[in-house]
Amino acid sequence: MRRITTLPLLTLTACVMVFAAFTPFASEAAPKHNWSQWRGPEGNGVSPETNLPAEWSDSRNIKWKTPIPGRGHSSPVVWGDRIFLTTDIEGETVPGAKAVEHKDDGKPYKHPDSIGADRKHTFKVLCIDRGAGKMLWERTAYEGTVYDDRHRKASYASPTPATDGNYVFGLPAKSRQAGLHLSSFAVRSAQKSSPAAMN
Repeated sequence: MRRITTLPLLTLTACVMVFAAFTPFASEAAPKHNWSQWRGPEGNGVSPETNLPAEWSDSRNIKWKTPIPGRGHSSPVVWGDRIFLTTDIEGETVPGAKAVEHKDDGKPYKHPDSIGADRKHTFKVLCIDRGAGKMLWERTAYEGTVYDDRHRKASYASPTPATDGNYVFGLPAKSRQAGLHLSSFAVRSAQKSSPAAMN
């Protein structure tokens, strides 16, 4: 059996960004139930809403289209009239940046489809108006190099954000900064605490 191990440094740590909103999320046009996390309000992937479209195409059951910068595989979350997404914008090559060393049977190993750790990345949280598809705001959660490669078909913006109606919580994959990051949209400030301070 093939066994791949990674260096343990930072593999169990992650960045958590907390984003506050300018205004309350409530809207008269909002759905009865919010889709506040991965797999929905109950975490089971089932919507309590009715009369939802069962199929769509480029021209069928599409209300609007909005270009999204970068690449993200996270699911959108919805609260009231706002949709929240995450994205990773891959930048230029950073001299000396590389992925953590992986080993296979004690020997250095690099998967043939792994890429990305040698580049600068910008992780963003995006807020889009649910009714019109207009980008309401975007916030940079992290900018810099990453700890490990990704699969060439994947994205560092894969973890789905969550919201409680006041804050949006995002978890960017494989950043080099551990700790809790708090960004307040109202005062445009940021704070960071160490992992020990979160216990």
